[in-house]
Order: sequence, then structure tokens, then C-alpha cells
Amino acid sequence: MFDITTLNSSTFRDVRFYTIKEVNTGGQRLAKHSFINGGTKTVSSGLQDDSFTVECFVAGDNYIEEKNALKSALNVIGSGTLIDRFYGEIEVNVDTFTITEDREKYGRADFKIVFLKADNKPLEVIELLVVKDITDDSFNNFENNFENNFGDEAVTGLVSSLTIFLESIDETIAFLDDNLQVVKDLKVTIGKNISNLRTSIISIESLVTDMKATLTGFINVFAVGVFDSDKHKQFVNSIKNAQDALIIETDDEVQKIINKQAFLYGSTMTIVLNQIAIVSLEEITFTTGDDFGSVKNDTLAIYETLENELSSQTSSTLNIDKIIDFQNFLENLKTQRSEFISFYTKKYSALQSLQNDDVVFTNDLLNYTMLKYNDISRINEIMANNNIVDPIFVKGTLQVLNK
Repeated sequence: MFDITTLNSSTFRDVRFYTIKEVNTGGQRLAKHSFINGGTKTVSSGLQDDSFTVECFVAGDNYIEEKNALKSALNVIGSGTLIDRFYGEIEVNVDTFTITEDREKYGRADFKIVFLKADNKPLEVIELLVVKDITDDSFNNFENNFENNFGDEAVTGLVSSLTIFLESIDETIAFLDDNLQVVKDLKVTIGKNISNLRTSIISIESLVTDMKATLTGFINVFAVGVFDSDKHKQFVNSIKNAQDALIIETDDEVQKIINKQAFLYGSTMTIVLNQIAIVSLEEITFTTGDDFGSVKNDTLAIYETLENELSSQTSSTLNIDKIIDFQNFLENLKTQRSEFISFYTKKYSALQSLQNDDVVFTNDLLNYTMLKYNDISRINEIMANNNIVDPIFVKGTLQVLNK
């Protein structure tokens, strides 16, 4: 009978498996730059991390338990010890792994594992994007601040403003395939909401119900996965333009009321649409940093407008509890903005290599970060990329992202 113990036995985090084949890959980090009328230039950014591809298996009467034990060991975050006949004892991180089970080989599970040699720095845990869900907060803020005791003139003006806004929101998916049923359904929903506006404004409950129906329609459109990087850029830009169109300065008191309520309605839609758009970024592939940078710029412009305009929208007639709720809502919006920036910088790092920036005069890193990005929260990113311990005084060459 075949003796399995004669095979090449290895362990990872003390979990045993049997190795069939191992491949070690390396090389340089090369970037090719093309210049107009200037040919191409290849630049080396140092050596790649050593990569170890191990093809192995577990087998026997208890193979299911052994398979689950190895899978659990591979899923632990951080580096672990690989003990192997070829490599000896080495600290590695798990990059990817696949498990194959064949009905003709029952009693055995095959693994293909890609290990990366661990360096001395702790492995950065890149978490999935979690944009703080403030949908309910947005609607609560809308209901608290919306004053629906208008005269006929104000109602007529508000209906006109919201009709224009909803028509512009309808155009945010105009570049999608009109043959998609979910797109058609959303356009019908928006059309119904426009026709119901005058009646809905009289009832805050009806207005909120119509808004939620529209947003549900957008969620359904995103769920079918029709947004590529170019369409996503157009979508975010369309949201920003629709929002910007609601900001109109006027000295007319009636028009001021109309503009305030229209922006409050539009901002509620914008916040949730922006949230839907950001969360979808995990599923969208951007090929260049510049493409993704345009999404970042439009998204941050949306946040800036929201925070500035909403801060001036709170009614002086609100009681203290509702004012506190509103302040918490703005804090949640800032948290959502920070989560987006954190995700952007991680994803952008993979799309765009770090660039050298010479700091000639000793500078405070806080001041440098504001001058570079106009965003103080990115100081942690600069410190991590340059192994900076003391952010007070920096001088010399920093490696930073362009955007």
C-alpha cells in the first residue's frame, strides 16, 4: 500500500500538507512610459517581492477536517511560518489560494497557494470599503427641516424647481442601455414622481415615499452591474451637476424659501446616490489613476457643497433634540467622506506609482499635507509611505501620490 508519509511534507502555521510542485518568481518592478515624439522609457522601481507558488494537497480518511484546517490557517490575517523542504523555515504572507476537489479523487483536496515573502514591516490590512450608511439620517433631517406650509406661489415655484432637478437626475442614467428593463422602470418611477409633485409637497410622507422609490430604482440599476469606469465617471459627474444647479442666490424672499427647500430635497437624494456610487467602486476596474482621480474630485466636490449648504439649512425653529440630531447627521456625513478618502488612497496607490517630491526646507508634515492635498487626513498615508515617525520636521525626498 502507498505510504503517504514518504511525500514532501510541509506545514504552514503548524497545519500539515503534502507538496507536489513549487515555483519561485521574482524580478524587477518595471514601469514603461511613452512620450509624444520621444519614444518610450522603462524605469525600474526596485525588485518585486519574492513569490512562492505551492501546489499541494491533503488526503486521507480525515481529509475534510484537514482541508478546513489548512483553509482556516490561510485565512488568518498577517504573516505566518512556512516550513518546507525546499525553502526551509520562512515567514510569508498569503496572497491567494484556490481549492479543487474532484469527484474522481474523493478523499483528497488540492490546493494552489501563492505566498509572498514577508518583510519586517507589519502587513497592512486593506479592508473592504464601508461607507457609513446615512440614508435614514438623511430622511430624518429632510423631514425635520422641510416646512410644507407654503402659499400657492411657493408651491408652484417649488414644483418647478424639483421637476427640473428630477429631470436632471433622470439624465444621470441616460448613457446606459435604454433596453434594460430596470432602467426603463426607474425612468417610469421618476416620471410618476414628477407628475405627483404638487400633491406630494402637501404631504411630507408622500414626498419621502416618492424619494425612496426613486432611490430604490437606482439601487436596482446598480445591481445589474452595467457601470464600467467610464459610465461611473459620468454618473458621479451628473450627480454633482444636478446638485450644483440647485444653488441659486436671490434676494426674493419667496424664492429663498423655494431654493432652501429644493436644495434640502436635492441634497437628500444626492447623499444617498453618492453613497450608492461610492460603494459600487469596489466592483469597478479603473485602468489609470487619472480616471479614478476625476471620480475623487467630483465626489469630494459633492461633499464640500453638501457640508457647506446643509450647515446653513437648519431652521431656527427646531427644538434642541432635532438640532442635536442634525449635528450628528453632519458628523456622519464627514465620517462617510473620510471612509471614501481612505479607500481612494489605497486603490489609487495600486493604480499610480509613488512620485519623488523634494522638500528643500524643513517643513511641518501637517502643513505639507494641506499644501499638497488640501486634506489633513492624508498625513497618515504620507507617514506610512515614507516610514516617518516624527511628523513635526521633515526634509529631503518624500514619496507621495500625485492626487
